[in-house]
Amino acid sequence: MKNMIIKESSSQVVFKLMSAIVLLGVVLILMACSNKPAEDSHLKHAEKEHEQQHSHKEHADHDQHDDMHALEATQVMPKGYTVNFAVSNHPLFLLSEAVTKGTNTTVKKLLNTGDIGHHGSLSPSDIKMVNDSKYVVWFGKNLESNLSETLVNGNNTVTILNEASINTLQRRDEKMRLIANSTDPHIWLDPQNAKIIVNKLAKLHSEVNPEYAEQYKANARKFAEDLDELVAKQKTKVGEHNKYWSSHDAFQYFEKSLGIELVGTLTTDHEVPVKASQILWLKNNRPYKVMCLITQNKAKVGVINKLAPITNTVLREDMSGNTSFIDAWKNESQKMIDCVNNSQ
Repeated sequence: MKNMIIKESSSQVVFKLMSAIVLLGVVLILMACSNKPAEDSHLKHAEKEHEQQHSHKEHADHDQHDDMHALEATQVMPKGYTVNFAVSNHPLFLLSEAVTKGTNTTVKKLLNTGDIGHHGSLSPSDIKMVNDSKYVVWFGKNLESNLSETLVNGNNTVTILNEASINTLQRRDEKMRLIANSTDPHIWLDPQNAKIIVNKLAKLHSEVNPEYAEQYKANARKFAEDLDELVAKQKTKVGEHNKYWSSHDAFQYFEKSLGIELVGTLTTDHEVPVKASQILWLKNNRPYKVMCLITQNKAKVGVINKLAPITNTVLREDMSGNTSFIDAWKNESQKMIDCVNNSQ
């Protein structure tokens, strides 16, 4: 009987335990069902926020893209924009750069660097730009005959060689005899002429861009001071031997400033072949055993051998290869000084 009671008690315990488990399961299921809407709502809210953030990012990217297009549009020059100030060649461009330094000034150089004298030509667009410009500055037909057809009768052209204050020298032949009714056009190599040209350019630029007039004037004044200081310094470097030969008469404006003397050239023009008779004349009239020969391009080996012993130096009268007039004058004059100082 006692055992029977125990068995019944155990069954009751098991039954109660199982009932509790079932009840707990039902409760958990009910709780899960009751929480699902909240979880779905949370997920939907999170998804909505993500969509909104993505949408905002797309709008921001789109706005940034539009801003970039707007920025690019502001960097494009307005339709019909024209350069209203032009110069013919590289030396004039360097002088103009000295005037406009530190300002937002646009200047067109008509000829390529290295094209000066009879070289170079204008394209149809260049000619149109010349006609539309306020001023076109050139040296004149004596130097730039290739531009004469376009510039000589232009109402907007300024001819530097017509300036009364410009110092000009006569050309010389290969034996240093003056050529009648001639003008040596390499006037920019004379420091005084360079300063006159810069002052002229400053006035012209001021008419085109009056808002920079004071800056142009200050730049011209600084240019004159720097050039005077440079010339005085370079002149002291010339030694006892100051005579030289040249391919043609192109550097006498340098000579006057430095105290150097040309005593003979190969030809009257660097594009004309040298004659045997001139080679002989140079050899018979050489002031030093070792002579300085300055040429626009490297002298031919045959010429060097016939005139030896010589020191051959290449000098560019158009200052090509330089981006500053002051630096150009310093570099080219130093080459001349070094060449003559090597004479003996």
